[in-house]
Amino acid sequence: MSDQTIIYCDESGNSGANYLDCEQPLYVLAGWAVAKDAVVNASVLVERIRQVFCPQRKELKAAAFLNNEQGKTRAAEFIRELGSAGCVPLIVVAEKRYVVTGKIVETFLDPAFNKKLHNGFTTDILTKRELANTFLTRLPPEVIDHFAQAYRNPSSEAFLSSVNDIATAAKSLVNPELAACIEGCLPEIRTIAESEDPRMSAIGKISQSVNAPALMAFFLLVQNLARLGAIEPLKVVHDEQSVFEKDMQEIFRLHREAKDFVVEIPNSYVPYSSFSHIPKFELARSVDCQMIQAADVLAGTVNHLMKLPLAGHKPSPGDMELAGLTLPSFFLTEPPIGWLIASENLQNELLKTFILPSVGQEQVVVGKTSQSHPVSNDTAMFPVVGEKRDQTKSTRQTYRWDLPVYGILGEKSGALMLVNAGNFELEGTTYGGVLPLFTSREKAIALLSMWPTDELTEPQGVMEFGPKELPHLVNLLKQASEAVKILVIDPGPNEEDKKFLALEGVIAGMGGMLSRIERLFSSGFDKVMIQRHDICGIQAMTMLTSKGDYGALLPPNGRIYWGETRHLALEALIAGEGLRSP
Repeated sequence: MSDQTIIYCDESGNSGANYLDCEQPLYVLAGWAVAKDAVVNASVLVERIRQVFCPQRKELKAAAFLNNEQGKTRAAEFIRELGSAGCVPLIVVAEKRYVVTGKIVETFLDPAFNKKLHNGFTTDILTKRELANTFLTRLPPEVIDHFAQAYRNPSSEAFLSSVNDIATAAKSLVNPELAACIEGCLPEIRTIAESEDPRMSAIGKISQSVNAPALMAFFLLVQNLARLGAIEPLKVVHDEQSVFEKDMQEIFRLHREAKDFVVEIPNSYVPYSSFSHIPKFELARSVDCQMIQAADVLAGTVNHLMKLPLAGHKPSPGDMELAGLTLPSFFLTEPPIGWLIASENLQNELLKTFILPSVGQEQVVVGKTSQSHPVSNDTAMFPVVGEKRDQTKSTRQTYRWDLPVYGILGEKSGALMLVNAGNFELEGTTYGGVLPLFTSREKAIALLSMWPTDELTEPQGVMEFGPKELPHLVNLLKQASEAVKILVIDPGPNEEDKKFLALEGVIAGMGGMLSRIERLFSSGFDKVMIQRHDICGIQAMTMLTSKGDYGALLPPNGRIYWGETRHLALEALIAGEGLRSP
């Protein structure tokens, strides 16, 4: 669709600033992009459907279809007919409690008001999503509710009480480091309350509601489609909104009149930008606009479907048919036409309930939607301390070794040495060449000495890879992965010493680890994650790892000792290095 286009949208599940409405856990803003020349025919289609299915109603509503299987079948036929008429769905869904926990992050971990953090955290979307998910799954519901109530009526007293609740719960249910970061906002709690007062916001009362981020997301979907040349928007038309109409117009005006900009969002297919390609935004009465009525059917249908997994209800055959027509919007990325602002749990349930059964799969593996990329345990910034993970249920191969590690490199090419190991089988696949790495320099030299010089393609040397050399090692591994798929740790005559690992998984794991380290220092979290200790004049260092345990070492390249708590890791280091306890 590259014709001049009008986008019609409507909402479902609107409860304004009330995030705690149990009957409305989701907010949906959905609509149809329609070529200007197709609007009349599409509108005639909507009116015909209204006259056939609900002639007693002045306008078409989703509720007319969703009460029984026959109605759901009719709704599916209607959506198909709209698609055949050239209408393209655009859908934004926001899970309200997830938005609340995201607000906790944005309110109490804002570098402007929390001196424990650096400005780098402002754009660290990956960690922010991780924390929102962690708060949603680990904080008691009453703690989340307490914050939502305080946010609705911001005051220094209400926010102070909420911060204390959150920090206390985080200390015992997540880790003490996260609690310390949250408490970093306490000196600025009065300023935070003043900044969250809707009277201080450029966009007014809508700033406190889920409507604001959903409307922004919808505009950005339209802007991105236009920027890519998929559509040429003439205007976006929203159903009339008595409470937030002026605020919605202000959101549009601020971004429409802003100097054109595009900012890429990490782990997202849709950038944050001005609305330079959207000439006009207006609100209209749905009773006078058939395409807004069609948007109501779409929004209400999606809301109905996504409530099912949240409530633990099994979808009917009619629900599955509707899901197949609407929910794939969240997984289409070229270009994106859906935006899911939701927790990892809801994404998993969405896949398990609707998507995987439709393609004959049972195992749930969360993939990258247009707006969300779940965080693996290996890259979590704030893991749950002391949580025992059942490794038997994990499909991922894990292995931990101490730094430094050693590799054999060509003196001319600088590439890692590859070894033809003959054909061997690993997890049902036959491999030939492998990439060796070693836990000691001696083991690397011993293997290298096995080769006569005239059999080597170039002179080889042993290189040590400590923490500072990890980025270089990752690049070398990526280069080697073009030729081999298996990494072997400490190859040698003793079969028990060998560890065979999938090279692709090692690269991904190390890349995630480096990402965590980079984010750790750019955000300022290193000030609470990493602590230095004086042990009778000897400097030691401890750190919370991504797996939820602690490591202790004598910097810069000492052996790492592990413990379930910071104290136990330090005790292990003292015992292992023969130091005296302070």
